[in-house]
Amino acid sequence: MKTELLQKIEELFWENAFAELSMDDVGKNLWIKKSSIYYHFPSKDQMFYETLEYSSIKYLKFLDEALILADMKDIVKSLIDFPFKSKNLFAVVLQKGYCKNEHVKDFIINANLEISKKFTESLWIRFSMNKERIILFRSIIDDLWKKNCTIWCGNSGDFESVANEIVKLFSCKQ
Repeated sequence: MKTELLQKIEELFWENAFAELSMDDVGKNLWIKKSSIYYHFPSKDQMFYETLEYSSIKYLKFLDEALILADMKDIVKSLIDFPFKSKNLFAVVLQKGYCKNEHVKDFIINANLEISKKFTESLWIRFSMNKERIILFRSIIDDLWKKNCTIWCGNSGDFESVANEIVKLFSCKQ
């Protein structure tokens, strides 16, 4: 039950900024009483935090699967596509780095360290990337996924070309 709630709430936060989404809105969208929401989450901040935790678990699982793909082009494409196609809240929050709630901020910082470690462990040896190249790789990927639909919608040829260029940039040993 709670997992289903978190999944639906994640979609609501994906579509609406934290400040725009009220507990009443959540109740209306999920067809449940506001009191039922408060049964599971004592506050909006706690609801957001738990949704973010749920979303981060999905994101980290995705990274574990994506970063072991044999072909760098497949890695690039999956990293750019996942946040948008899955409507992963954690990926959005991680990109924006926003939150006035210190508890959530700390969570994001710690999760980002874990993600950086995953990138380093996966890409360092396999693709001969030093720390600086990994930072550049991740920055390019992060920026491109944010622009995913505005750049690629309806034009997969451009997406393929850009993915090929990223592979050229980062797969050669330097």
